[in-house]
Amino acid sequence: MASLHRAASLTYTLQDPRSHLSERLDPFGKLARELPEGTSGVVVAIGERLALLEVLEVLAGPCTFARVFRKLLLGYALESVGLDRPYGIPDTLAVKGFIEAAATAAHEQHPAVGLGKDVRFEGDGISGYALIGERGMLHAAAFAG
Repeated sequence: MASLHRAASLTYTLQDPRSHLSERLDPFGKLARELPEGTSGVVVAIGERLALLEVLEVLAGPCTFARVFRKLLLGYALESVGLDRPYGIPDTLAVKGFIEAAATAAHEQHPAVGLGKDVRFEGDGISGYALIGERGMLHAAAFAG
């Protein structure tokens, strides 16, 4: 990431390119601060077309999501700032279709490395995973492509 954005990084941490691009990343930080209360998942689309990058991230609940959303969003933001694509808002129906495709994709379930179940799913241009604990889903992510 550092070499992609021409940011010197002696330690190879993401902090160096983030500092180098802070002006371009500030709007993403603002988005993270404006997260509606009670949110536990988000679809991130970079560009107007969902095929460019679309990710669904869902966490166990609003408290957990609020704690990690800023870091998730800044990671996606780092990927987007170097793209030569127009920013825009993707079509709502396309986003709903993406979520529905993730929810209905064929899946396989296996015991997780620790406690719980590891679920992998794939179908119709979508793949992803979920970690299910005793009380329900802990984390799920789906990717278009």
